[in-house]
Amino acid sequence: MTTLDEALEALRGAGPEFGPGLSNHGPMAAEALLIVGRDRAVMPWVERYKRRLQERPDARNTIDPNGWRGALGDMSRVADWTIFFQRQLADAPWTAVLAKWVPRLAPGLMAGATHGVIRTAHAVRSLDSGETPQRRRELAEGLAYWAARYQELPGKPGDPADGRSPRAAITEVRRVHEPGFESSGLIYRAVKGLDDEPTFPQAINLVDTAGDLSRFLSDLTETFAAVYLANPKDPIG
Repeated sequence: MTTLDEALEALRGAGPEFGPGLSNHGPMAAEALLIVGRDRAVMPWVERYKRRLQERPDARNTIDPNGWRGALGDMSRVADWTIFFQRQLADAPWTAVLAKWVPRLAPGLMAGATHGVIRTAHAVRSLDSGETPQRRRELAEGLAYWAARYQELPGKPGDPADGRSPRAAITEVRRVHEPGFESSGLIYRAVKGLDDEPTFPQAINLVDTAGDLSRFLSDLTETFAAVYLANPKDPIG
């Protein structure tokens, strides 16, 4: 039976992105396949997928634990971030590192079109079922990608005017483009266009997250799955 550690070893040395800036889905997909019981499919898929991946870039300079903010959002420092988090994980339990760094990185949740936090989440789920060197390394990789692609959206969270659900709030958000707009390019680059959209910063406070978080996330997922299905040619418009 294939284990996640075998898959992570097979993907070791691959960079977090390939091509024009596409996220490396290898570790995430392997973990997801194992979770749904498709262990026999993991290694054949990994062997095919890793052919398209690029090597991890070389480290440049050590990130100072007291001056790390200056390296946020700098993709050229992704290898430096990986080493930084490997050292963090060598000095403290992974749960403590996570508790310390998730609040720091949370404002930049859009990192890599949210793949920074997604890759981190897959690593956390694997560590929760059993701690191994490969899984700790993957957590370092996920956090490093999140930090290197750190991207904040416009607007600052405040007190919502009322407790709207995502389903209700989406009706108050106007489209940036007309329905016929043809999107192209990478998602995180397209999202940068919101920096110049004057109405977007107010959207952050349309919903209230103070209630049942599980219910909120379910509503959020269902709402934007519906948005995607309604706009299959224009998912980011």
